[in-house]
Amino acid sequence: MKKLFLFAFIFLAISTAALCKEVLDNQNNCINIKDVIKMKDNSYITIQGNIIKKISDDKYILKDSTGTMIVEIDEEKLKGININQNNKVELTGELEKDFNGIMLDVDSIRHILP
Repeated sequence: MKKLFLFAFIFLAISTAALCKEVLDNQNNCINIKDVIKMKDNSYITIQGNIIKKISDDKYILKDSTGTMIVEIDEEKLKGININQNNKVELTGELEKDFNGIMLDVDSIRHILP
């Protein structure tokens, strides 16, 4: 009986640690623009880079070391954040893929201090 209890306890501990690691990895890891191309439509992602150009009222071009992509940021989500090509930002949102290309619909934006 003690062996069964010990086995169950060890199994539970290992399973819990593996699950926690997977959840934390998925929440904290940023991907790069090159890898976004491989992602599925409606994926929820976090990405870092520099916003290098405003192309419409709520659309911008984000650049990282692997490429560029269009991001859509509603004015109320900017919350006074100064975005320019010198300021690195972290964006989290839903990936939209269609025949026009790939775009990130941003849910949150955070300025990354140098």
